[in-house]
Amino acid sequence: MTTGIALRLIRPGDYITVQKMFIEFNASEFGKYDHIDHTDEMHVISFLENMMQNHVIYAVTQTGSDEMIGYICFHLAGEEYDIGYMISSQHQGAGIATAASKAAMKKLENERGSKIFTATVAAENYPSVRVLEKLGFTIISENRVKKEVEGVTFLVTERRYLKRISESI
Repeated sequence: MTTGIALRLIRPGDYITVQKMFIEFNASEFGKYDHIDHTDEMHVISFLENMMQNHVIYAVTQTGSDEMIGYICFHLAGEEYDIGYMISSQHQGAGIATAASKAAMKKLENERGSKIFTATVAAENYPSVRVLEKLGFTIISENRVKKEVEGVTFLVTERRYLKRISESI
């Protein structure tokens, strides 16, 4: 069962949690599909500053707590909001990414009139694919792409997803 979640604005000290999540993600079995090249403090702070200034990002917390357990972000591309999410490893598998994504998409619909959401994910990243399926995203394209992580080259099936807000979330 999903624990209650809340969204809040990112704060300067949150980079420590984000940096830890980046490192954990790279070490996970799914980290090779969307490997994060730079996990040092400077690059993480730069990522967060860019997201706050040019895009949309929310810290995910559990209801009644201020501690960040993940984030939901949206890269703006014209009228499309490309969603991304990351939940700390100890909170994964509890439906938090799905619940937080749903809440963030609803917030953007209400505050900005957002109608089109997209996502790109490796088909091999099953947990992320499952989140998008639960949210009602549909596949609009699929390509095989070459990835290289730490000198190892491999092929990944990259899927592009679409969700129109006129569909129920």
